[in-house]
Amino acid sequence: MSNHAEEIERRAYPRFPSTRTVRIEVSGSSAKEPPEPLETEAEVADISRGGVRLLTDIELQEAQVLKLHLPIPGTTHLPPQPAEVRWVTMAPPGEPSSVGLKFLV
Repeated sequence: MSNHAEEIERRAYPRFPSTRTVRIEVSGSSAKEPPEPLETEAEVADISRGGVRLLTDIELQEAQVLKLHLPIPGTTHLPPQPAEVRWVTMAPPGEPSSVGLKFLV
C-alpha cells in the first residue's frame, strides 16, 4: 500500500476540496515586544470536520496557534476558529506553502 493511501486511511474525517479564501490572524512571537497580530488571507485547499489545509505566503511554524475566519454561506458572523499548525510543507520561492491545521474547538 502506498504512503498516500495509508495517510488517507489514518484521517478521522474525510477531506473535501475547496477554493475559498479565508482570513487568518497570526500572533507575533517577539520576546522583546508584545505580540502584534498579523491579519492576512489564505486559500483553502481542502477542509474536513477536524481541520483544514491552507495555501499561504506567510511563514508558519508547527504547534503555532492562529485564528481562522471561516465564512459559511447562509450564516451570520461567526467567531474566529482557533487552529493549531500541525505541519508545514515549504514551497519554492514565489509559490505558496501548504499548511495543515487542526481545529481546536
